[in-house]
Amino acid sequence: MNFIKVKLGKGVLSKSKGYVSLSLLILLNATLHAQDTLMVKGNVDLYYGFNIQNTVSQDLGIYVSSNTLDQLDINYAAVEITKNYKGNIFYLSPAFGRYMTNNYRNEICALRWLAEAFWQRKLSKNQQLTIGVFSSPFTPENWKSHEQLFYSRALAPEYVPYYLAGIKWRIRCNSWLTFTPMLVNGWQHISDRMPSLAWSSLAELKWKNYYLNWTSFIGKEKGLTNQQEWRVFNDLNGTVKINDRIMVQSCAYMGQQKGINKWKTWWQLNSGMKVKLNELNAIGLRGEIFSDSEGVFFDGISSRFSAMTVGWDVKLSQNLNLRMEGKRLTNRNNSKDSWFGCVNLSLTF
Repeated sequence: MNFIKVKLGKGVLSKSKGYVSLSLLILLNATLHAQDTLMVKGNVDLYYGFNIQNTVSQDLGIYVSSNTLDQLDINYAAVEITKNYKGNIFYLSPAFGRYMTNNYRNEICALRWLAEAFWQRKLSKNQQLTIGVFSSPFTPENWKSHEQLFYSRALAPEYVPYYLAGIKWRIRCNSWLTFTPMLVNGWQHISDRMPSLAWSSLAELKWKNYYLNWTSFIGKEKGLTNQQEWRVFNDLNGTVKINDRIMVQSCAYMGQQKGINKWKTWWQLNSGMKVKLNELNAIGLRGEIFSDSEGVFFDGISSRFSAMTVGWDVKLSQNLNLRMEGKRLTNRNNSKDSWFGCVNLSLTF
């Protein structure tokens, strides 16, 4: 089964790109020359994807992470540099690989290889300010594969931002509630390609082994019609650690894009469980449904899918993990199934 890769127009870069680049150079200079605590670490995400049905597909075009087939590839190789200087935290993470190519292709120059870069400071015991490029709070999955319950992504995080650029203000309201409002440069943009900023927020509830997050976004974005219209998005996700061996993670979201005559909707549901068999082995199962039948991101193809993923994780050493997965992907509009597999080696240092 062949999938069509989703691409949006590149748009016109505004004059503010020079200011963005200058700000990041200042951040890099401060990171390298600060005198307090320095920490450097990294991760290499190497994978081999294969089509179990032996069809002619060379990639999973509806995915942007680990999406190539029948070849050894790097999803990402990243270095994380953290400096703590007089209460200021400077964080810089350059990276390259398939994830970076597919997500940052519309950024300018060196920004295409900048996964994250921010300045952070505690304003008080319960307040923290962050300015720069940082991971988005949408869905429980982020770009760092080794931190995820499953290696391969669900469709959920592939159709929301992986990163945001702007300002976020984290406020700890009490022992179980944290609220973070964010003023950001649109829907996954570092360089300023839109004339207006966007609003996002994250509410985190933590109680014992239960974690519940509600995220939202409202701003103007270009859809497939290339018209800049309002986009509204809400996501509810949670994680339950049942015991030391079993963890369950679920996510539901719905987004809307204003069209010419009506609002267009995309939505998804997914849930997964990971069971730790012993200190070295774990198995997992995830099910999901994704729909963009009204054409917010997909144009001219069937866009209602369901998927089932099974995985087996093996801890080879303290810094090296082997993960193997099989996925059945179903086009719900024509009931066609496609079967894919993936083997991943993740090295942290």
